[in-house]
Amino acid sequence: MIVEIAFPIPVDRVFTYSVPETIQSKIKEGIKVRAPFGRRDMTGWVVNTAARTGIKNLKDIRGVVEDELMITPPLLALARWMSGYYICSLGQALDAVLSHNFRPVKSRIIKSIVQPAGNMTAWIPLPEQKEIIGRIRKDIFKKVFSPFLLKGGSDTGKTEVYMQCIAAVQETGRSSVFMVPEISLTPQFIRMFEERFGRDRVGVWHSRLSQGQRYEVRESCRKGKLDVLIGTMSAVFVPCRDLGLIIVDEEHDSSYKHDRTPLYNTRDVAVKRAELEGTVVLLGSSTPGFESFYRAENGEYELLNLSQRIGREELPSVKVVDMKEGLVGPGKYFRLSSKLYRAIEDRINRKEQVILFLNRRGYFRHVMCRGCGEVVKCPECNVPLVYHVRKTVLRCHYCGYKRAMPRACPECRSGNIRFSGSGIQRIEEELGKKIPGARIARLDSDALKKRGNAEKIISDFSNGRINVLIGTQLVAKGWDFPGVSLVGVVSADELLYLPDFRANERFFSTIAQVAGRSGRGAVRGEIYIQTYNPSDEVFGKIADYDYLSFYRDEMKIRKELGYPPFSQLVNITISGKSEKDVEEFAGKAGKILNELVSGREYFSSPDDIIILGPGPAPFSILRGNHRWQIIIKRKPPLDSLQLQNMLKKMLSLIRSKKVKIKIDIDPVNML
Repeated sequence: MIVEIAFPIPVDRVFTYSVPETIQSKIKEGIKVRAPFGRRDMTGWVVNTAARTGIKNLKDIRGVVEDELMITPPLLALARWMSGYYICSLGQALDAVLSHNFRPVKSRIIKSIVQPAGNMTAWIPLPEQKEIIGRIRKDIFKKVFSPFLLKGGSDTGKTEVYMQCIAAVQETGRSSVFMVPEISLTPQFIRMFEERFGRDRVGVWHSRLSQGQRYEVRESCRKGKLDVLIGTMSAVFVPCRDLGLIIVDEEHDSSYKHDRTPLYNTRDVAVKRAELEGTVVLLGSSTPGFESFYRAENGEYELLNLSQRIGREELPSVKVVDMKEGLVGPGKYFRLSSKLYRAIEDRINRKEQVILFLNRRGYFRHVMCRGCGEVVKCPECNVPLVYHVRKTVLRCHYCGYKRAMPRACPECRSGNIRFSGSGIQRIEEELGKKIPGARIARLDSDALKKRGNAEKIISDFSNGRINVLIGTQLVAKGWDFPGVSLVGVVSADELLYLPDFRANERFFSTIAQVAGRSGRGAVRGEIYIQTYNPSDEVFGKIADYDYLSFYRDEMKIRKELGYPPFSQLVNITISGKSEKDVEEFAGKAGKILNELVSGREYFSSPDDIIILGPGPAPFSILRGNHRWQIIIKRKPPLDSLQLQNMLKKMLSLIRSKKVKIKIDIDPVNML
């Protein structure tokens, strides 16, 4: 018996071995085995079997690592698709799909929230909810692949739609996977789902579970003991028995993008898995990603819209604050306008709660005039230019355009041109000094380092022990805090004016999310957005909660400039300890790509594809590594196979032990 094995290494091929007769009965596609590889043994997966081969002197595999088959045919097919689409070896794709494969470890499944099981209060559906649930139930009972995009703003009942659809899947005797973008969101959904479906039927899946806990959850899902799985991105790979529904909540969230090879987008993988399993996939968001909304407009997804609010009919009011009008106290550090400061003080005096939001990428530097609010942008790509300290130039990371750092604002000629930055800890400290009644907590990456700290902060805020919560992206997630009547966006410009064509989309989405945390109780909420450029059209769209108009305007710009969804992007990053080695390798890679394009082996016309770069990456030095990048822009018609083949050819022609190359297909963040 002969087998082909895929190992989790960056080599795009499989390796052939013979199988000892004593274990041949255990061998099948997808089984994990150990085999000699070079001077050591390595584990990999059997991807093909045959009775014989013409290859001589084959080595025997050592043995089977797991007796039970841990991958279903649809999951194996999913790994094959990921290997091709995301330009990685089949072994690397299998490693991502099967990263949950752990052997038994003595443990017990620990859940974050313990609530008595049982049915919740009787639900009275709104007409929109009833119609949408009926439409999805129809395809659930048909047991066919159906992709839906559910658009619903704050307090329109998306979660209830999710739970009703899961209940329908349970009626068919099948299972559901419900995904959220952040671990911190799982406790609130665990509580709701256990109350609705019963504790014994709901499982939890995320990176903080021990190996033993993951093993127990996986086995319970595989054997059908659990039929509802709540989890983060890797939950999309859990082998649930008779999968009937995949839900991706907040489908637009960039947290669904995997940051290691393969660089997959969980949303797109979920859709592909649903297709391979022949099941329903439901993508939900108050501000859908533009690519998803575009697919819905073009009939790839069915668009469902929730517009009726369940609670308060009035949305929170949005006030745009011009930061040029003055700051409170030492403005260089404090960064709060007098208007927002007074509003915070007022809410605390009224025993209400406040959320202050700062962009998690506040350390990033763009160049802005504090006199007129002008941001220095690339004339070709319409994205902010990035300042490179070592060469004291402003550079565009799409087309390579560069210019000297201006001494004065190009628009108003003011010399008040500065870099932007903010400090969340400084605001926490200063606010505590100025408002003695403020009980403040900070929710950011530092707070997440200690296990259980984030959950305690959220619990204390929910129970009123904290009345001001300052945080990054986490505070913008789908929390339900009835006591919050004020949300302050401290520095909108640091999120809006990033050198990324998706900056406006991400800004609108984030602000809409954080705005949804205000006014969920008896008092109408208010949103204060601080900016040096209040005339920017995006603020008007946000104030009106006009996603559709904003989407239409942005799509006109994207079409004109050839950005997704009107093209496909690839971001190739080359990194290494030596700047010279990185620059030389990037130059060779760029030359090979241009030669492959001009040779017309993969594309009928060189105009079908644009190679931008190579040039320094936005963070040209990161963790001691120098970084360069090449951007590829593939024009319609979008044939991914041609692009994949060209990239694989490039990789086969250039190698180096001194540098690393990372290929990001459909990047969600160009920084």
